[in-house]
Amino acid sequence: MTKSHFLLWRVVVLFVLLLPSASDAVLVSHHGSMVESRGTVRDCLSCHNGTVAANVSVCTTNCAINTPHSVLKRYPPAGARAKDFRPLSSVRQLKIKIVGGMVTCVSCHNLRKQEKYHLVMDNKNGQLCLGCHLK
Repeated sequence: MTKSHFLLWRVVVLFVLLLPSASDAVLVSHHGSMVESRGTVRDCLSCHNGTVAANVSVCTTNCAINTPHSVLKRYPPAGARAKDFRPLSSVRQLKIKIVGGMVTCVSCHNLRKQEKYHLVMDNKNGQLCLGCHLK
């Protein structure tokens, strides 16, 4: 794949991710605002940029187990060895959402859940991380 094809592919993927949310989205109260439960990365960062809510810019740049996970990454990552990641079907069974083949905010967060951080599943002992990562 040439560099121009790669850039075009990335623009298309970003465009798809920034489209309105999936059909199972509902409006939920989130810290005093009504937001879509399946909002896009742009939706989340419109508040979580440090001006309205906690800055989560690390989620757009950092990708390491035991730290906030970066978004807009392919799952499984390109070139990754299959043995390091769970099959997509297993990930989906755990209610981890991969949107358009990418990790997004709603992959780990479910705003329908009222617990702190709104995680899709308990992360005790890294369970959420191990939902995708085998190592």
